[in-house]
Amino acid sequence: MAPSTKKLQNKKTTSAAKAKNSSVSKKKGAPPTVRDPDSKPKRPLSAYNLFFQYERDMLLRSRPSKEGQSHETMHMTIHNDPSERRNRSKTVRPPPHGKIGFAELAKIIGSKWKSLDDPARKHFQDLAAVEKKRYVKECNLWKERMERKKLEDQ
Repeated sequence: MAPSTKKLQNKKTTSAAKAKNSSVSKKKGAPPTVRDPDSKPKRPLSAYNLFFQYERDMLLRSRPSKEGQSHETMHMTIHNDPSERRNRSKTVRPPPHGKIGFAELAKIIGSKWKSLDDPARKHFQDLAAVEKKRYVKECNLWKERMERKKLEDQ
């Protein structure tokens, strides 16, 4: 067998394996992955990130949904406990909403953030401060757990 034929065969095998794996990972109703209790807490969201989540939800709600998808069940991001944020890896993401592209969404929300008045911006900054306090508290607990675990392992 010629070397170029072997490479071609390997590429076909690799692409077939990828296709097989991708079909497995796109199963509907797959349970979300569970975070390891020893994993470090998720970092806090900034004021802009919180504003982006809020505005994204408002924009998507204001646009008509295609094929009867419910925004609340598939794409809602606000009103969720930050410490319980879902794993957003590609294997567990909901299907795309198809209402607006990310680039356009980011431009709209970015311009709204720039033109946001101080009281409204302060609201999101206060939420970010609460988020940071949560993170610091969870980090301290995590560090204590890791120290205890390290002592137990010795």
